[in-house]
Amino acid sequence: MRLVIIDANVYVNFFKKFIQRVEHTTEDCPFKLCKRLQDEEAILIFDSGGQIVHEYNSNTKGNEFTEVWKTNLLRDGLAYEISPDTFRQDLQRLRALNFPLNNSRDKWHVRTALTAAKTFETEIFIISEDLDFYSPAEKANCNPARRSSILQNPQGKVHKYLKSTNVKVHSIISYIQ
Repeated sequence: MRLVIIDANVYVNFFKKFIQRVEHTTEDCPFKLCKRLQDEEAILIFDSGGQIVHEYNSNTKGNEFTEVWKTNLLRDGLAYEISPDTFRQDLQRLRALNFPLNNSRDKWHVRTALTAAKTFETEIFIISEDLDFYSPAEKANCNPARRSSILQNPQGKVHKYLKSTNVKVHSIISYIQ
């Protein structure tokens, strides 16, 4: 069993592919990710304050599917909700590495993952295609080849720091390999 947090950019591509029937735009098909999560009997982690789901909804125009999906996952034991701690010291360290904390909901993924790692005493996986979770300094001027390289072989200062806290960040393609 793996504990996993799915970033909004991955969820949105899942939503577009399976709910709206639009072609995916991530490095690899969300179907392969769903299959891998199912095969591993992964448990999805959400924050109890609803920030992660709020980000999903704000990126899918508030579609009611998300709430029904989350409710069903919780009911079926395929997801947990936890109340994230603040982890001020970790967030300060991430800020020093250019991880965006102001006007970004990504901190909720990090706080939730850090809390889950501490609570369950195991590694937590964040699945994200957002370069902020790897190397935010490169995000603005990253060419497609470099972006692909970062996502296929997770690297970067933020990635390395999170890994040291038992939080492993993967893109879809690096997770399913």
